[in-house]
Amino acid sequence: MINVKSSIPITHDVYLKLFAISKPKLNKDFIFFDETQDANPVMLNIINQQRNSQKIFAGDPYQQIYSW
Repeated sequence: MINVKSSIPITHDVYLKLFAISKPKLNKDFIFFDETQDANPVMLNIINQQRNSQKIFAGDPYQQIYSW
């Protein structure tokens, strides 16, 4: 999927994982992560790896949109 000559389109999961493994540095003082209850492990990993940012997680387990 990451081959630019491929006819298979890149999906959200692929580019998110590629971003995560690049070990991004967001360089922000604060990161507010809303709807944390719906976050996947890759997104949580990206946020938790930000060492110089104060992180604020907000969520409501009674509003989970992905647990049917």
